Amino acid sequence: MLDLVRESPAGLFLNWASDGRVLPYPEQRPDFVPPANLLPPTRRPQASAGKLLSGESSPDAATLVDGEVVDKALKGEADVDRYPYLVEWAEGDPDNPQNWSFGRKLFVSIEICLLSLVFYIGSSVWTASQPGIQEEFGVSPIVATLGLSLFVLGYGFGPMILSPLQETPRIGRTSVYYASFAAYLLLQAPILASGNLGCILFFRFVTGFVGSPAIATGVASLSDMWGVLDMPYAVGSWSVFAVAGPILGPVIAGFAAQAKTWKWPLYELLWMCSVAFLIFTFLLPETFAATLLLRRAARLRKVTGNPLLKTRTEIEAQFHPGVLQAGVNQVGLAFRLCVEPAIAFCDLYTGVVYACFYLCVFTTFPIVFSEYHGFNLGVAALPFLSFIVAGVPTFAAYVAYYKYRFNPRLVASNYKLPPEANLELAFWGAPAIPLSLFVFGWTGNSPSTSYWGPIIGASLYFPGIFLVFQCVLLYLATSYAKVSASVLGGNALFRATFAAALPLAGRPFFHTLGVGPACSLLGGVSILLMIPLYFLWKKGDRLRARSKFAEHKAESPAVMAV
Repeated sequence: MLDLVRESPAGLFLNWASDGRVLPYPEQRPDFVPPANLLPPTRRPQASAGKLLSGESSPDAATLVDGEVVDKALKGEADVDRYPYLVEWAEGDPDNPQNWSFGRKLFVSIEICLLSLVFYIGSSVWTASQPGIQEEFGVSPIVATLGLSLFVLGYGFGPMILSPLQETPRIGRTSVYYASFAAYLLLQAPILASGNLGCILFFRFVTGFVGSPAIATGVASLSDMWGVLDMPYAVGSWSVFAVAGPILGPVIAGFAAQAKTWKWPLYELLWMCSVAFLIFTFLLPETFAATLLLRRAARLRKVTGNPLLKTRTEIEAQFHPGVLQAGVNQVGLAFRLCVEPAIAFCDLYTGVVYACFYLCVFTTFPIVFSEYHGFNLGVAALPFLSFIVAGVPTFAAYVAYYKYRFNPRLVASNYKLPPEANLELAFWGAPAIPLSLFVFGWTGNSPSTSYWGPIIGASLYFPGIFLVFQCVLLYLATSYAKVSASVLGGNALFRATFAAALPLAGRPFFHTLGVGPACSLLGGVSILLMIPLYFLWKKGDRLRARSKFAEHKAESPAVMAV
């Protein structure tokens, strides 16, 4: 537990403020003896210096070898692995996140899931406030829906700008998580205090933007800790929390908005964020290996007096663009990649699936359960829990698939399955999407039908969106591994734009066509999109062969997700 506290934002501050006396690292303890290979050549024992570097016994010869290799490595003229003062993980190093105990990995993974859950709740908690917004400010339902749409749009744009920060070793993942979540928490205040709708909507966009690292890099944090065979289970668990967030928002907020005012759902969000923020302050450690090594190197330089001790990223950093340029490059590359046929289809398909989720759930639920069946604001949100019920068998089937089918095949292929193999499970989930829309639409099309029909129909959407997203985004990450950050960032922006735009047209769309015909239209579109998905599964290798960005050979899959 002390290791978690030491690497948390509070622990790092206490360690820095006390000059290493509070929560000390091993190399900061008084009894620490630096290994000879970490010392400058002039301070090394004679025998160890010669043996370490050149096989000679003379410290002058060792110093000469050091100087030549150091100079070439720092200029990029020699292999970094030959650098004599390289700070890296030793085999079995307990500070390496890959070597953490199962309990520690599990605890930190739960924190990452909690971070995403609280953020995603912030998107849909607004829906319970919309009737009060309409009444207080005298605006239409479409204008009131902007609070949801702008938040979703904000977290679509956010990763394009903020994600490169979390890949910067000097900053790390937790620093960005903590700073962005603090901003997300504090910026709820203008929303609650303002009496101007324009100001409220502006800060809804801003909070979605600044809080986006909570969802943009969650999977990267998990990959820092878990191996390739364990990652499907870790990412699947994280995705359940990510999908549960928008579902739980109206359930949590409905009765509060009904009993109090439109601000009370946002107060509840503020309270949840405050509790989560306290947990993260004291117990959320850094997981990015490059950042942890960078901090270790700084401590060792101080202890040994050897300024040449450097990590691989410090040596290579001079040959890479800075954070700002990396962000610009990622945005530009993301848009260029959108014209790749496989990427364009995957962006379109996930955008439609995600938009249908937001459109049907947050637009049709009030129509079906409030207008048709007369449920009040709080009770009308309870059918959202059907998604959670459906999530249990879905996740169990997902785990069983990876345990008994995919992982054995992966091991048997020496971790060289083609990326298209990741799409297989999507065909078990994809049919659930149109089926859900048809059942929900036609059983919820009239007040004369039982409300159990649309509840069951809605629950069927969970296996569809969960399995399709897991498979399609994993396919993108493995097919375009070298540019996966830009590919997935572009996908997030694309589907968030869809999900932000369609709910604005939702009420006119469903009232004009009727719930049944409108859902049937969406279901028909989703069926049509399954056809190119099939061809991508069977012929995707041909598309990869024609792309200058794609992997042309089967590679070990790097598991990614929503």
